[in-house]
Amino acid sequence: MSGCPHPVKVGATCIHYMDLNISSSFISVKNIGNRGRAWGSFAMEWIYKKKVGVMIASNLGRPGGACCQETHRGKFEFHSHPDIKTQEESVLTFIHRIVLQRGGGRSSTNFLETQLNWMTQMFGMDTPRGDQGDFIAYDKLKRHSFNVRSSCDPDDYDREIGSEIDVVDASNKNQINKIYISFIAGPNACPPSDGVWNARLAKSSNRLKGFDTMFRTISTPAINSYRVFRDMIITALVSSLHKMLSLGYEYAIMASPSSGIYAGHHQERIQKEYNIVCIEALEQAYTMLPQRFREVIVPTYYKPAVRSYC
Repeated sequence: MSGCPHPVKVGATCIHYMDLNISSSFISVKNIGNRGRAWGSFAMEWIYKKKVGVMIASNLGRPGGACCQETHRGKFEFHSHPDIKTQEESVLTFIHRIVLQRGGGRSSTNFLETQLNWMTQMFGMDTPRGDQGDFIAYDKLKRHSFNVRSSCDPDDYDREIGSEIDVVDASNKNQINKIYISFIAGPNACPPSDGVWNARLAKSSNRLKGFDTMFRTISTPAINSYRVFRDMIITALVSSLHKMLSLGYEYAIMASPSSGIYAGHHQERIQKEYNIVCIEALEQAYTMLPQRFREVIVPTYYKPAVRSYC
């Protein structure tokens, strides 16, 4: 399997490809000035102008990643990361800048911060204590939890959580658009013995701090089986697509969870077929609901011969 995007149109849905090797196509603060350019921030145009569902590749233990921090008094605090390369923080930093503010002055409220604060309380992991409970991820909305390290059930990755927010076009303050941000988490197949974890621990002031949610979300079944790893990704993608469809969204921007560091030794293989995985997830979501998307942006690691199939 070459992994190159095949000419495809899923039913009446138009498929657009986002080349993940071209940084100008990313949803990021840096690309605000690239709007409208060839192979530029196509997805960002949708965020400004279409009622679109935006899928965000998140962390099982902490939705929002490094953007979600706590003050020394335990209060939620949003940290911008405009220069970071990770999908989650890059997208959130951009959206945080264009969210419609409520109120004014010190009473001004950024709705994205409000939603992230709520999400981190409902969806994640408890503070590590040095026992098996450190590997338990919870979803309080579904009243479901599981041991991430040992679970081989892809259904545990049916863990979508999100919210609708209003955003404002920076070039036209009167143009307000509603989008849905959808957090999902794929499996972490980076082995515990991988050098990346030793490097993270070495940077920590103590070992407990280094025992973060990235390390705690490692899945042994995902490491041992590409099929299980792939099925977990598809389950996560379907959960987001299903939610967007159920809310009546006709446009969707798909993310690529578990295709970078979390892919471990599966990285080359999953990147070769990621666009195919996304199409499979879309087709699976279509078997569950009568609603259909008009257009979907699908990530790919291989430059497509044609950008869109409509």
